[in-house]
Amino acid sequence: MRVTVVVLLCCGLLLPASSKIATRQETISQLIQLFSLGQPVSEGAANFRWDNCSSTTAAAVKIINGSITPDPITLPGTITVYAALTLTETLHSPLKGEVTLEKKLLSTYVKIPCIDNIGSCTYDDLCALIPKTTECPPPLSTYHIPCQCPFPAGTYYLPPTKIQLPDASGIPSIITNGDYHGKVKLTDAAGHAVGCYEAYLSLKKD
Repeated sequence: MRVTVVVLLCCGLLLPASSKIATRQETISQLIQLFSLGQPVSEGAANFRWDNCSSTTAAAVKIINGSITPDPITLPGTITVYAALTLTETLHSPLKGEVTLEKKLLSTYVKIPCIDNIGSCTYDDLCALIPKTTECPPPLSTYHIPCQCPFPAGTYYLPPTKIQLPDASGIPSIITNGDYHGKVKLTDAAGHAVGCYEAYLSLKKD
């Protein structure tokens, strides 16, 4: 729901060590085939920016401000995330999420298909994907930001916070390097749109 969701989606291939290696390798192979169809004209040229794509002013999720630095984002590395948002109503399960993820190839953005729940996917309930925990990890707990459904109405603020990104050594640079566009549309159980945000960012692997 915050700006950082786009980074998490773009880095979705950085699966934890406990994930099935075979599934991870199959996903990487399929993405290599897709990205080999064309070469990015530039790396790190997108410049991070985000925008509200909601079709209504009554959307419950309202991002006030947000930023991610450095630009481009370097893998592995440390990013600094800042975000401020307001929820005008409590968000309950099921919370449907429609995610579109695109990578710039040549002069246009190409949609990345949904492969093993990574890419341009539709999730019937994002709440079900969030690991159950009795206490949110820092820095969320530090600033009283909820990490599980239901998400209470209120205003939440994450001051500039450093986050260490996982190692990307097992992922070819043809996947990690380049300009990305991500879009997330949220819908409640009644089918009402509660938020839509998109962002452009660049990734670069050292």
